[in-house]
Amino acid sequence: MNEIDIKKAKNQYWNQYGQAHVRKIPWLFTFDEWLQCWIDSGHYHDRGRSKGQYCMSRFNDVGPYSKDNVCIKLHGENVIDAHKGKKKPYVSLAQTGRKLSDITIEKIKKTKQMNKEIYESRN
Repeated sequence: MNEIDIKKAKNQYWNQYGQAHVRKIPWLFTFDEWLQCWIDSGHYHDRGRSKGQYCMSRFNDVGPYSKDNVCIKLHGENVIDAHKGKKKPYVSLAQTGRKLSDITIEKIKKTKQMNKEIYESRN
């Protein structure tokens, strides 16, 4: 197993603490508890936000970050879990059956019409 650079690990700990604080999520980990959670998972060196990397996830995406309320899982799984049951704020192009080119042409026509009206109102 790769050695863990404690100074780097402490920076990672404080970065994650800071992100939780910004998101107003309680943080109940000590550094030692946080590091042990990662070591026990076997994925400390695979941490990250990209495909194939692991993150610390709260159960059901609720409650504090604490040793009793987190698991280590693939980042992609965490994203999927976090959006389960949430309403989509938009309708995809596939759902409407429209093409992006149709929408772009429509926007160009509206913009031209608005510009024409503005021009005419000034003259």
